[in-house]
Amino acid sequence: MSKFRTAVLMQNATGMTYQSCRQSTLDRRSSHWVPVPDPWSRAQAHFEALVVHTLADQLRDRQLDGAVLGITAVDVRAWVPKLILHPTMASYVISLLLPHYDSEYGGVRGLPGARPVHSHGRLVIVDRLGDAAVELAMANAAAPPNPTPRPEMRADWRQHTMTAEETEERAWWESKGRPGFDKPVEQSILNAEDLLFSRLLRRPRIVNRVAGSHGFVNSYTHGTDLVLEWCCGVSHLEMRNLLDQSGLTHQIAHITPWNNLGADPERGTVIIERQEHSHSRSEPLLTLRSGQTCPSETPDERRQRMDAWYR
Repeated sequence: MSKFRTAVLMQNATGMTYQSCRQSTLDRRSSHWVPVPDPWSRAQAHFEALVVHTLADQLRDRQLDGAVLGITAVDVRAWVPKLILHPTMASYVISLLLPHYDSEYGGVRGLPGARPVHSHGRLVIVDRLGDAAVELAMANAAAPPNPTPRPEMRADWRQHTMTAEETEERAWWESKGRPGFDKPVEQSILNAEDLLFSRLLRRPRIVNRVAGSHGFVNSYTHGTDLVLEWCCGVSHLEMRNLLDQSGLTHQIAHITPWNNLGADPERGTVIIERQEHSHSRSEPLLTLRSGQTCPSETPDERRQRMDAWYR
């Protein structure tokens, strides 16, 4: 595969300009096996994976214009990836990432340990537990919205140090005792999962294909996995092929790609699973399910409802 083909794959996955993508290949930051550059450290991959889980679980089926995670493109030229936000969803996406204590829920909403840092018109979300970060930006180069507290919640992100509730929540994420196993999960397995979801975050133009027909997708998690369900347009098999071309699972140990459920090419499920060394059991990590029932409301009706929700 030529460097030019690699640049095209990177452009189609990220939304970056072709010239920027070609320069990445010339700088040997991307290859035909993995066209989109990977995160520079394990801590960065872990933080990006937490971003995916947080946004997918909170947005559910409230996306606009196909922005599954509220992100329309990504720029990975720098060590800190720049996430380009959907203009209408931007303020809410920022608030979803920043940690708030919800007394009614009895826990932390958002990403524990995340803190906003403003610098020269840039908004960077940094991790208080390490040196990882993501930048949030707008497509028109305008300054991103200022973070605002969520109603009826305590804005923990305004505290310089992490709160007790944030510390407890992150301790669960950092622990090896994830649910679903009778024994602790090896750190190498957790690192593999983080790389998988970090790569997913860095491929928004592919991920957003699942919401191309109606502008939204049903996204949710069970804590450590990600499920995307949609009705029509691209199929689950087409998504698998697109993600494979982008190098999503290349050289990631401890996973089983892909388990295909169902013979119908339009309606069905493909799953990437976590695999133990013994191969005695597995657990879903990424589930793509196409062929769900199409929405009954018209696009205009939904847009009006969602515009009101994002105000």
